[in-house]
Amino acid sequence: MSTVLSPHLQLLIDALEPDSRPRDLAHQLLAALNDPARARSLWSQLSTTLNELSWIPPDNVRAAVTAIDDSLGDRPDLRAMIAPLSERASGSAAAELEQQEQIQFAAILHALVLRSNQVLPPGKGILSLLARPRSADQYADNPIAARVADTVTRAFFDSIAETFSTSDTVAHVARLNQLYHDLHAAFTDVLPPQIPEMATLAAPIASSHPPLETARDDLKALLNACRRRCAPARDATIDGLLRTLADVTNSLAQAVTNTIRGTLKLAEDMRHDMLAFASSKWREADVKLWLRAEAIVHEKAAILSLTDPESARKVWDQWLSTQPERDSTLEHWVSRLLIAVGQNTPVQIQLKPDLAENMPPEKHVLPPQFALCIGDLVRIQNLVQALVVVAALLALIPNRQETTEASSASHGDRLWSLLSSEIDPGSTPSPEQHTTLADLEAELLRVNPQADRNAINRILRYEDPVFALLQKRVLAALEASVPSAVQRYRARRGAAPLRLITGRGRGTRQDDPAASDNIPVDVPVVKGLEDEVLRRRLASTAEDVSRIVLWITDVWGAQVLNGS
Repeated sequence: MSTVLSPHLQLLIDALEPDSRPRDLAHQLLAALNDPARARSLWSQLSTTLNELSWIPPDNVRAAVTAIDDSLGDRPDLRAMIAPLSERASGSAAAELEQQEQIQFAAILHALVLRSNQVLPPGKGILSLLARPRSADQYADNPIAARVADTVTRAFFDSIAETFSTSDTVAHVARLNQLYHDLHAAFTDVLPPQIPEMATLAAPIASSHPPLETARDDLKALLNACRRRCAPARDATIDGLLRTLADVTNSLAQAVTNTIRGTLKLAEDMRHDMLAFASSKWREADVKLWLRAEAIVHEKAAILSLTDPESARKVWDQWLSTQPERDSTLEHWVSRLLIAVGQNTPVQIQLKPDLAENMPPEKHVLPPQFALCIGDLVRIQNLVQALVVVAALLALIPNRQETTEASSASHGDRLWSLLSSEIDPGSTPSPEQHTTLADLEAELLRVNPQADRNAINRILRYEDPVFALLQKRVLAALEASVPSAVQRYRARRGAAPLRLITGRGRGTRQDDPAASDNIPVDVPVVKGLEDEVLRRRLASTAEDVSRIVLWITDVWGAQVLNGS
């Protein structure tokens, strides 16, 4: 249990007032997670105390509070009956695979929250994921594939029935354990994880009783649990499966096989019913809030699976030590982050602190808190350089101030289009589609045939004084505007609760800022980037940086907001 709940509880501790009774209880709870009875008692005390104080959990803590309450609320601690997955894993290979899956899942949630417009089909929202077609309909337009799938499925279950028809109980147990694993996976997020039936599916089958009789009893219990929670339309299916188990004229081997197959189909139907209900009742804003809360918990847990909290804190402190302090912790680390973004080397992560305390990390190296933001930050690096490149090239157009605004914008738009296709390609470009220096040179010569080719080549080099000056101005504008924008957004977002402390019930408020992808940023006009296209792109880049900064504050809380 400690493996599962520790990240959630640490998130809660970070959100509580220092030196307060709730935080003291939370620390005691963290230390007592391996003692289920004491952990439940402490959680009951902590929940009562927080409710008496009318404490409202921040957005990034709500999912964590719900997860803790689901495990330690007023119910038997059935999770303690099951060994944690890390303890059941056979060797380091299984543990490494589990870690990879955890990180991949967190990365998917991260992308859906921060880059949904890039990972979803055009015109689709997060809610469309809930309304996806049923897997049974995937062969609707391909009858041949449907027949092949049906044949393979039938052959699979025929082989199971054949195994169960033998007298080899060892083979029965091995096959049933595999099928129980499949059933557990199928009913995850369909049935509550704490109910005894899910605990049974997750645990190995006892060898002290006849395996098929044990399976029959377990399946009956599982189907009755489904009846208590399914839509009325599924009752007839459940009755039919229960009759199959009770029909003594059939062999027990065939009855168990047919029931398992039907129960797997039932899990798919129940999942579809739940998604259909959610997609009809939830708003897009509701789904975004829920997804953001889930992503926060999973991202922190995934990163802490790569390192430990103490190491992460030490790397963070070493990283900040190279930058003079600012008026606030947020301004301090945003300033340091923009130094990394301004480097010509792609940013990368350092998981462990340097042994030599007097050797700070290189400027492009970031602490583990940014591990899942690396792709976003490399994109920001490219956007900053694209802004500088376009500004530098436009500066080579003579009498630009005398041209019409539309003409000037068209020059900037064409140059930006050449570069943005490399930053956010609509599809994977072929080698012939890559933008080269020659493409930019040709576009500028088209506008200004008298332009000096050597001047074009020179001004696009990192070491060129004009390039360096423009980049410095862009980064300064971001540093001046991003922290204040994030602080204003956080202040506006914290107006009202979305969920009570216990997590029971789902309330929403109108126009919740956290459900919006837009963070208004007031970016000052930058000398050399006065063109409308550049002002617009700089403002968009500032919003992208603000979203990343806000995300880091949501995931890591007090550590990045006040250094505690």
